[in-house]
Amino acid sequence: MRIIAILLFFFWGLASFGQTTEINLKKKKLTSIPDSVFLNPSITSLNLSKNKIDSIPNKIEKLKSLKILDVSNNQLKKLPEAICELENLEELIFFKNEIGEIPSCLVNLKKLTLIDGWANNISYVYEILSPIKSLQRVELQVNPIKLDEQNLIIDALPQTTFKFSSDCGCR
Repeated sequence: MRIIAILLFFFWGLASFGQTTEINLKKKKLTSIPDSVFLNPSITSLNLSKNKIDSIPNKIEKLKSLKILDVSNNQLKKLPEAICELENLEELIFFKNEIGEIPSCLVNLKKLTLIDGWANNISYVYEILSPIKSLQRVELQVNPIKLDEQNLIIDALPQTTFKFSSDCGCR
């Protein structure tokens, strides 16, 4: 399967890394991220949504220019700490997975403006997100985040627009 993924990657014209800064591997039936993705540190946007990827390798940290990472609609159970090495990351999109927590090291991402993680299994966000003053929008609907927790984070980041489920069913 790995060989097929690599061949598909080159088939879509992504081998000409010299000028490629955006890679779209949406809906390619991938079960893992092709190794060839990590060969170009100048990638600024990586869309891996709507696949069957169950983990992100630590070598994601090689993509130092990455601004947008979309791993939504996969089978991820966690986000690796290596994501926190992506110092230029502005948008982290991981909705519709099975993620139970947001890595606490996200506080190191000074350019992060968007966290889109609705429809996961996240219940605590205040201590992790409250120090991230660059956040402009956080979407965490359909997560079991208690109302008290929602109010704490809203008060801590008044400049940020939050979307939570009105009733998470987690009282």
